[in-house]
Amino acid sequence: MRANLARRLWQAMTSPDSGATSGDRARLPGGRDLALDMARLAARHGVSDHLQQDTSSAATRVAILVDRAREQRQTAADADTLAALTRALDVIVLKGPVTKQLLTPHVARPSADLDVLVAKDRLAQAGDVLAGMGYTQSEEWQSRAEYAAHHHHVAPWVKVTDHRHVVEVHHHPLRNPIGREIDVARFWRNAVDFALDDLPLRRLGNVDFALHLAIHAYDGRPASLRSLLEAALAFRRLSPDQHDDLIAAGSTPLAARSLTWTYALIDETFPDAVPRRVVEGFGDHAGIGERHRRVGATILGYTGSDLELWYGLQAAVRGYLGASGAVVGAFAGVHSMVSHVQRARHAARFTADAR
Repeated sequence: MRANLARRLWQAMTSPDSGATSGDRARLPGGRDLALDMARLAARHGVSDHLQQDTSSAATRVAILVDRAREQRQTAADADTLAALTRALDVIVLKGPVTKQLLTPHVARPSADLDVLVAKDRLAQAGDVLAGMGYTQSEEWQSRAEYAAHHHHVAPWVKVTDHRHVVEVHHHPLRNPIGREIDVARFWRNAVDFALDDLPLRRLGNVDFALHLAIHAYDGRPASLRSLLEAALAFRRLSPDQHDDLIAAGSTPLAARSLTWTYALIDETFPDAVPRRVVEGFGDHAGIGERHRRVGATILGYTGSDLELWYGLQAAVRGYLGASGAVVGAFAGVHSMVSHVQRARHAARFTADAR
């Protein structure tokens, strides 16, 4: 079913009718409406409004209406927040409004948060702006000190009005330890202009945007179809010359390994979306061969479970296929399980305390 949904999704987003609104787009060839189980799967992956489909299914219609309502609230909050931030300091918008505008302008794409990049020495200034707007820093998952020591962004800033709005202020677009391999200066140097509701803003250049989405799409957790789709669509906007720029930008050891798995997953999910030479290029830099890519993409692409055990299994498989050795991989798996269980317990305690 997942493969069927992925095929329909790619065709819907890349066909000549993909720029129309969902109500005007043609149905997929040979299709009437998504079955209830597929509609639920589409909602789970955040792609209900991406498909060319009849909306007579109540499950599909409700999911789309919910997504559109969430997106409208988020767009208004994003615009107000970005206006305040850009008046005080230089900001690059990483995803959210940029992904919507460049990749999915015709569909509802609610996001979990607003991601912005600021210079590391301006993090405190950005925090002052957000605090002045009524945001507070959340330690739901980790403490502010832990974010500062180990993450590429500070603890999330949260404001709750009629909805929960979250802002992640990054000092680097890429998570650690990958972010330590790639100089943040390249992202500032290659940034380009764009606008949100007539508000002039900056976003990542096309190659950096594709790099960012690809590394963000798969980080060891079960990959959603939406994250893989958006990474594939961002890649689709690049010219052949920019393919080489992307391979060069992601040629460092950890980045290449992450990108190998992302593009192998995309190749398994949306066949022909990425040229084979790109997948092989990252694989060569990471030392991951064709057989390991195929086996790994099949195993790591599984999205039917969010159990802590699955996180551990994925870590073990990554360790083994990455030629780190089965013992090291198994240790990584146990460590991953323990880490995720601890995070879940921390979140439960935080929620109980908040009550």
